[in-house]
Amino acid sequence: MPRKSLDPLMPIDGCDDLLMARKGAARMCGVRLQSGGLMLYSPIPDPGESAVERAKDLGSVEAILAPSHFHHLGIPDWLSHFPEAHLYAPDVSIPRLQKQRGLEFLPMSNILECLPDSVRIVEAEGVKAGEAWLITQDQQPALAVCDAFACAAKPDGDPTNPPKQRGAFKTMCVGDLSVYQAWATRTLREQKPQRLLPAHGGSSQADTLWQDLTRLVEEL
Repeated sequence: MPRKSLDPLMPIDGCDDLLMARKGAARMCGVRLQSGGLMLYSPIPDPGESAVERAKDLGSVEAILAPSHFHHLGIPDWLSHFPEAHLYAPDVSIPRLQKQRGLEFLPMSNILECLPDSVRIVEAEGVKAGEAWLITQDQQPALAVCDAFACAAKPDGDPTNPPKQRGAFKTMCVGDLSVYQAWATRTLREQKPQRLLPAHGGSSQADTLWQDLTRLVEEL
C-alpha cells in the first residue's frame, strides 16, 4: 500500500493568511508573513515533492515554529529544502528542543512582528512542554492548537466531529493546572474561536465552539 503523502498547503476559508495541510490524522499550518514568505507551524515530516513545491510557490519557508517540545519531528526534513529558515519555539520549550535537535531556536516572541494583522500567536501559561496557539482575527475566527485539543480523524468539514481532550495533555504538557485553566478560559472568552484546527485529527466548527472548548478546559 502506498504511503500517504502530505497535502499541499491550502488557504483557510475566510482567512487567506492562514493555510493548512494534512497527512492522515496529522495537521500542520502555514502563515503568510508580511515579507511574503511563510512560517510553518508544527511541521510534518517527509513532506514530499508536491508539498515542498507548493510552499515554494507560496513564497518559500522563512520561519518554522515548533509549538511545543514534542512537535519538532518534521523540522529536519523541511530545513533540508529551506536551509535558510529560522527556527522558533515557546521559551519553555527551547532548552529541550536545542538539546534534542542540536539546532538554534529563537524565542517565539521574535516572530510576532512579522505576522500579518489577521493572525496572532499566543503562548499558553502554566504549560511545561510549551503550547503555542495560532488565532485568526476574521469574521469566523479559527484556532490552531498543538496538543490542548483534538478531534477524531475525520475529513475536515464533517459536522459530527466535536472537539475533545487529548489524554496526554494534562499529564505530559501541563505544569500548573490552575494557571493554565485561567489562561485558557480567558483567551477563549476574548477570542471566541468558531473553528478548531488541531494538530491531531479533523477540524471542528460551531458558533459555540469557544464555549465547548472552555468546558473541556474546566474538566481537565
